[in-house]
Amino acid sequence: MDLEQLSQPLERLATLRSDPDAWEALYQALWPYLIGVLFRQFRADRTLSEDAAQEVMYRLLKHADFGTENRSPQAFLSYVNIVCRSVAGDWYRGQGSEPAAEDVAELPLPDHAASDPEAALITRDLLEKVSCQLSPEELHLAQSLVNGTSAQEAADDLNLNLPTYYQRVSRLRKRLRLIAGNLSDSA
Repeated sequence: MDLEQLSQPLERLATLRSDPDAWEALYQALWPYLIGVLFRQFRADRTLSEDAAQEVMYRLLKHADFGTENRSPQAFLSYVNIVCRSVAGDWYRGQGSEPAAEDVAELPLPDHAASDPEAALITRDLLEKVSCQLSPEELHLAQSLVNGTSAQEAADDLNLNLPTYYQRVSRLRKRLRLIAGNLSDSA
């Protein structure tokens, strides 16, 4: 990034925020940098990076302060990086990195163990064998899965919100896989 290309538009925008030529020069200077930063944040998805770059430019147009704080090119790029992270974070949150309750299928119950190998991990026999290796909360969570308690009921019982409940179930499954692997190795 050539910081000299940013200096002139930043100075012009500090004196006259509505200068269209300064905005055009800023856009031309900043665009390749934005694509590079967002390309990494969106794991090489060029289309998404371009959309996010447009959103960053819109937020700069709407909210950027070109006063004394962001007048230097280095300070402005720091601000732009923060805006890029914010746009990426907003996008990921909007995609539901935490599953919504209505979008998540109920976890498989033990009677599906024959058709679903993952469900076979949580059986009464396995639970009996590994109960001494689980924390009280993990044991309670595993018992609720084995007994077929609905996700909402189990989450309420543990005083958890639904996304946190699903996260704990995921961690428990990973832990049970490790424990089951150790049991099969020792057998």
